[in-house]
Amino acid sequence: MSNDNWDVIIVGAGSSGAVVASRLSNIENLRILLVEAGAGAQQILDFPDEIRSAHIVAGARPDNSFNRLIPGQITDSREYTATRGRILGGSSATNGGYFIRPRRADFDEWEAAGSALWGYNSALSSLREMESDLSYGSTALHGAQGPVPVTRTQLSYPSVKTFHEAATELGFPEHPDMNDQGEDGFGAVPTNTVGDVQYNSAMTYLDPDIERPGLTMWTDTTVERVLFKGTTTTGVRLRHNDEILDVHAREVILCAGALITPQLLMLSGIGPQDHLAQHSIPLAVDSPQVGRGLSDHPQLVSMWMPKENAEYPVGSWMGGVLHAHIGSSEIEALQSIRSLSELVGDEPSAATALMLAPVSPRRTGHLNLVSGSIDDAPFVSYNYLNNADVRADLRASARLAKDILSTHAVTTQSEWSWGPSGEECSNDSTLDAWIALNVGTSMHACATASFAGEHPVVDPEGRVLGVRGLRIADTSILPAAPRRGPAVAALLIGELLASVITADIAR
Repeated sequence: MSNDNWDVIIVGAGSSGAVVASRLSNIENLRILLVEAGAGAQQILDFPDEIRSAHIVAGARPDNSFNRLIPGQITDSREYTATRGRILGGSSATNGGYFIRPRRADFDEWEAAGSALWGYNSALSSLREMESDLSYGSTALHGAQGPVPVTRTQLSYPSVKTFHEAATELGFPEHPDMNDQGEDGFGAVPTNTVGDVQYNSAMTYLDPDIERPGLTMWTDTTVERVLFKGTTTTGVRLRHNDEILDVHAREVILCAGALITPQLLMLSGIGPQDHLAQHSIPLAVDSPQVGRGLSDHPQLVSMWMPKENAEYPVGSWMGGVLHAHIGSSEIEALQSIRSLSELVGDEPSAATALMLAPVSPRRTGHLNLVSGSIDDAPFVSYNYLNNADVRADLRASARLAKDILSTHAVTTQSEWSWGPSGEECSNDSTLDAWIALNVGTSMHACATASFAGEHPVVDPEGRVLGVRGLRIADTSILPAAPRRGPAVAALLIGELLASVITADIAR
């Protein structure tokens, strides 16, 4: 390791960072340094089993060594610890392998808040280029030559058939391809898995078997802050094996994710002036929306014990998925064919679970520094129940859970079920009490350094406002969390901004 000058330093080798690094490495004579706080892997096969396995969700296991723990609170009285991937591939290596695209309405809203770069027509070609869809192949909507393999979950497993029958009984239509922008309904989940292997962004975009002369990767290396001379970015201060090093570059791109990127901005002097002063951090730019406007999907869980048990199928831990509009609320009910106890690393059972998430775009939360050190994770306040729209969304989600559990399909094919009862759903006040005890989060954090709003943090091409030579390329910059999980959106951000940066360099 040395403090040589680089053309570009990319901070974070997760979903977006791996894409940006891969695409920029195609530019001749460009010297790129990719810095990752977590562990690396010399070959794809070197990734640990708990990272490669499609059967588990490493991020659901807080004691997993590849997770960084982010403390916070779900309600004023309930604490919660989120996890972020701390390994090459970032949270794409520890998430569930869910690979559903944002909705057309998301793209329309992002375009209106930003520019045509974020519109559906612009995004579709990138969405096709990133995937190798093994279910549909090359079509007007799907790609077959991209780095990310995409398959669909199996609907023949007994508990999935029960969920399918319940959705049909409630009048929901079929939706075979969740990535085609069709109407709501029940269908299989697109996943970035093949067989029993989940392919994270490092495996797909940073395949170590591909030679990239201009790209250097430093793993197990923590970036402490961005460096400036006046308002011009000059590089980063980083730490490796207790050695502190200032490394210089013409441009720095933050890809550390929607919880760590705003922390890095604030530690570097870019953030709300009063909050930085509380931690004696010299102000570089008063940017009041850094760490504010956090958008995430709250989550409720229901479950049942199938009468018919079967051997788990090859592939993903997920079963079917139902998308529904109920009044003004948009809801996703995602099925786990493995018990929640197994997903979090406890004793498994044969129970199946539904994770119901209101996915209407809302911005309710914020994160604050707890110290002036990168080693102390920020504290996240989700504030779901302080928002009237989210409370209404959660009531609709809980009542959908009750309706599913009450269907003939579930009641006749299960030993027992758990979720909100009819009595608890009978009026808003009793239901609100149940929700307050049971609400969690999907860990889909976005919008903590957004290009939208009255005081945007970045422009629509990711440039941090108020300084030169610093960009953000991760879900921090979105106007809100998309109406589906942000895994695809994170890769798309990398693709779109890599194309912008490439064009800038060519000029």
